[in-house]
Amino acid sequence: LFLTISLTLLTFFGYRTIRRYIQMLIEPQAKVLVKKLMDDLKREGKETITNITTDLNKILDNRDASKPLTEDPRKKLVKFEAKLTKEKTEIEYLFDDWFYKGLYEYDNGNNPGAITYWSEALKLNPNSDLAYFNRGLAYSNLNQHEKAIKDYSKVIQLKPNYAPAYNNRGIVYKNVKQNESAMNDYNKAIELEPKNAPAYHNIASISYGLRQYKEAIKDYNKAIEADSNYSNAYCGRGDTYSKLNLFEKAINDYNKAIETNQNNYIAYNNRGAYYHRIEQDPEAAIQDFNKAIEIEPNYASAYCNRGVSYDKLGHDEEAIKDYNKAIELDSRYAIAFNNRGVHYGKLKQDEKAIKDYKKSIELDPIYESAHTNLAEALIITNDHQGALNSITKALSFSVETENIALLRYFDCITKKLLNMDTSECESLFSEIIKKDFTIISFSFDLLESWIKVVDISENTKKFVKEKTVLLKKHLKGH
Repeated sequence: LFLTISLTLLTFFGYRTIRRYIQMLIEPQAKVLVKKLMDDLKREGKETITNITTDLNKILDNRDASKPLTEDPRKKLVKFEAKLTKEKTEIEYLFDDWFYKGLYEYDNGNNPGAITYWSEALKLNPNSDLAYFNRGLAYSNLNQHEKAIKDYSKVIQLKPNYAPAYNNRGIVYKNVKQNESAMNDYNKAIELEPKNAPAYHNIASISYGLRQYKEAIKDYNKAIEADSNYSNAYCGRGDTYSKLNLFEKAINDYNKAIETNQNNYIAYNNRGAYYHRIEQDPEAAIQDFNKAIEIEPNYASAYCNRGVSYDKLGHDEEAIKDYNKAIELDSRYAIAFNNRGVHYGKLKQDEKAIKDYKKSIELDPIYESAHTNLAEALIITNDHQGALNSITKALSFSVETENIALLRYFDCITKKLLNMDTSECESLFSEIIKKDFTIISFSFDLLESWIKVVDISENTKKFVKEKTVLLKKHLKGH
């Protein structure tokens, strides 16, 4: 039996009522449900559903269960639905109606609608921990962090031993950069449920964000020990292995993440980034980004990363379209602004590039790559003092060897262009390039093109070229 119930009917009668109606159609012997259904409906709604129910029951009593219903009852239902769009039938909703209507809206991506219905449900039952929990999820999806924390806190007040509430509140705390509060909640979730894989995963993600990669690996391992099929833990551990240059382990974990959950769009996205950055195979990367977008069409990171791969292939129109889409989906996505700036720089649209780099830094003041790219763009456009200011600021917080090496490189070049003493910066540059590191996400093409045409002394050109040769030895694949 197949019968389509549209959003209009759900909106007017509620999930619980329609669910009973469908159950009644499928189980004609359970006709006791008819009376209960009728009690939930009024006036025209009652009469119309009664007539349709009678027709359907006659058919069900004398039909081959393998064959579909005749069209007449369907047409009656469609006709009734059309009438409802003009004249709303007043129904007295119960808690279950509002609650399930909220679930319907949430499942269809309508977080504001879900919040409205769950709020109505809570008016009828102010002590429903489940309604508070679900509304907290919707608030979190809308980045309404304070409201989400308030709802999760209410759940914990009503149900103090409910581990998922602590875990979810911890996620919101992490999103507002309250890592200590987040860690406390994750640890409480583990105390209540020692095999809580998501909580271990979330602790690991904090360590990852703090660049404590070995600690992150330990907690990702604990998450996998707690649940060997927890896809996100493999994905996170893969990211961490990649940071530690353990690339074979990284790709194995991305594959395992997808094997355990073929709808894990984050795993496809991260494996695509691996193919692009490590394997330098943008075409394979695009396939994974496409899959991520197919699963989750509003996933900004996949569009941003696909833009980088299109950039690598010289598909300028597709690249800029993807960067714009990523920014449309997330207007605070610093990486997307930075990457679009790189694209504009490649096209010699320096003003647009600089504007995007500055926006990226505004959104994430400690984003090293944006500072590095801004410094390069300012050097090329002869704003050498501005470049030095950006470099000096970035050096105050940068910790990754690759980023520090690039900043020391630009520091030397900028000071040379400003006719400043370069002895100290050259010494620091010489020291850093002796270390073992690999430059993966930077191209020297713009600077090398600039040095060919810029009007500076031959001595300065020689200086820049010498430093470039030394640093390029650390390029991946060099």
